[in-house]
Amino acid sequence: MSKAFFDETSERLLLGTMLLDNKCIGDVISKLTPEMFYNPKHRIIFENIIRLYKSGVNADICSLNAFMMNNGLIEKAGGTVYIADLTSDVIGCSNAEFYMNNVIRHAQSRALKATLSEGLGKLGSSDNAELIMDIEDRMFRISAATTATKIWTPEELATEYNEYLKYNEETCGEEKGIKVGFPTLDRMTDGFQPEDVIIIGARPSIGKTALGISMMQNLLERDVPCGFISAEMSQRQIMTRMISQRTRIDGPTIRGGMYTDEMRRKLYEATSYYASRKFYIDETSNITLNNLVSSARHMKIHYGVRIIFIDYIGLITVDGDGPVWEKVSDVSKSLKSLARELKIPIVALSQLGREAEGNTPNISNIRGSGSVEQDADLVILLNGERDLTCYKNPNPFLERDLTLAKHRNGPCGKVYLDFEKEFTIFTEDPDQEGRAEEDMLKSMTEKEREAYFEQKNRQVLASMSQQEVRKWQNS
Repeated sequence: MSKAFFDETSERLLLGTMLLDNKCIGDVISKLTPEMFYNPKHRIIFENIIRLYKSGVNADICSLNAFMMNNGLIEKAGGTVYIADLTSDVIGCSNAEFYMNNVIRHAQSRALKATLSEGLGKLGSSDNAELIMDIEDRMFRISAATTATKIWTPEELATEYNEYLKYNEETCGEEKGIKVGFPTLDRMTDGFQPEDVIIIGARPSIGKTALGISMMQNLLERDVPCGFISAEMSQRQIMTRMISQRTRIDGPTIRGGMYTDEMRRKLYEATSYYASRKFYIDETSNITLNNLVSSARHMKIHYGVRIIFIDYIGLITVDGDGPVWEKVSDVSKSLKSLARELKIPIVALSQLGREAEGNTPNISNIRGSGSVEQDADLVILLNGERDLTCYKNPNPFLERDLTLAKHRNGPCGKVYLDFEKEFTIFTEDPDQEGRAEEDMLKSMTEKEREAYFEQKNRQVLASMSQQEVRKWQNS
């Protein structure tokens, strides 16, 4: 076959790059299949790199050789020397996408050549309409092989849904969503669902990062594996917040190092506790969209995370010179695709625009692009007054309200939280009804408030016995 239809150099360099940097494997396996490699040896090597990666083993030359020897495949793959030589010409790991696209392009060319050659052979001996339909079908399959296209037939839809119904029966009573430890929010959402993108928006210094970490803390208590991708804070800053929440020792004291014996005991007990939890932090600053996607895939495949938090959307770098709104749109669409691919909820934090300052935020205040609110399954807006006093506030609890402004598959509403700023802890206010009434009264005129209390008194009197009414009137 002409060399216009294959590129063995790109195949070798792609395999070598994958062996040197496993992080690029997540991107490659979403677009490439073993059949796209021209060289049969490369198909076998690729297939076994993927098997190692999916089993959680770091795929390098040594592990790959040992794995293939144990499975009797080493000779079919060209031998240990051939495999060892794959990385010899790899200069860096940044060209993986270029090599992958070359492999895909040549695989498509071979498939197109085979389809057109077969069609040419049938021309004149087959019905033209049937031949056109056959060629169209095969062309679509060639395109679909490197995209996420999937058209379900009625039989497939019914079969898949029967399996879904059966699964629901078998798991009846079990928790389906990821419940994040705020009872009212968990009831409204039935937990964050697999494949959902949840946007949490707030103005700076209102506590959106603290809220994300508080949710993760609640999940770790129940041993739910979590991922946290932070473009804003280092792992040490995140750990300081988590340790502070657990020990009730404030951040400045932890950073200062003047510990009492009791503090020291609590701090080391906390680090021991976290060493036994399943949470994974990526602290890459200026993280690119491609790196974020790779990191999320790596966390899911290698560590089995069931939810990923991203802090925050505005700091994700997107290649190209397009306007900001276009880049944010790329991020939101990629997060939705990623959540569907990994089948886990992704919680992304976002800053709200300046127009939300001093006002009750709404869904249009999400910074950057209307596509964020369109792509999200849930949009949660965090609101409250900033604490402008000194660090040691006489009132340690700040009131926050959390508005579920968009819920694709359920009700919207408001949840009232308390924020203990000293330790950056969010908890749900036990008096949800009282806070809701307080909110309602603030929005009323004086006349409306009088009418409201008059109606409320009538309701109270109607529920009382005559003896109770007389006693109340006398008092």
